Amino acid sequence: MRRGFTIVEVLIVLGITAIMGVLVYNALFVSMKSVKIVDTAFRMPKRALMVSRVLERELTGIYLPEYIEAPAPEEGKEPPPRISERIRFGVIGKSREIHFTTMIPPQDQIVEKYGDILEIGYEFDSKNKKLKKRVDPFPDENLDKGGEKVDFDLYLDTIEFEYYDTKWQDSWDSTKSNTIPRAIRVTLELIEVEDREKYTEEELKAMVLKHQILVLLPNAVENRRRF
Repeated sequence: MRRGFTIVEVLIVLGITAIMGVLVYNALFVSMKSVKIVDTAFRMPKRALMVSRVLERELTGIYLPEYIEAPAPEEGKEPPPRISERIRFGVIGKSREIHFTTMIPPQDQIVEKYGDILEIGYEFDSKNKKLKKRVDPFPDENLDKGGEKVDFDLYLDTIEFEYYDTKWQDSWDSTKSNTIPRAIRVTLELIEVEDREKYTEEELKAMVLKHQILVLLPNAVENRRRF
């Protein structure tokens, strides 16, 4: 005489199946996390090199006089829009942000529509762990304001800007000192992870790459202005 499964037997089978499913899912999840950690570790040096090239290109072009007069418009033509008569040059920097004017030849620029004098700013968003960049192709007297946001999707654990004259310091203001630093050092910890809550603290540490950029400013000594 044939009989079917009892309700208890069905529940036992379903329970075993559920446990096996959970175990398989956890194994796959851990495996995927491991692959991502290894993949991130391999990609970080390339990202660090890219950041170094961008910052070196921009910081090397920092120049001072304090002001430069904008060129007069050609006879019979209107001046270009949004260009101020006076442009403030220099550096305003803190430990987590920096703003500066720089002279970058058009052929060296990533965004070709900009001119050779730019106002650039970098700020670290500690909440979202991202480095934000702004570019103002029409510099004015506000060295740390204006411009437009440029796509610079870079996730960081932290970043620190330092400024050197006779010693390293954590801030600089050319609008007060009428000088630019002799060197700027950028220390950053790269990590390209958006969903941090999915990883443990140890796993996040394994994906962090500490990188340091040292840029000597060639115009620092020759272009000092003393009043």
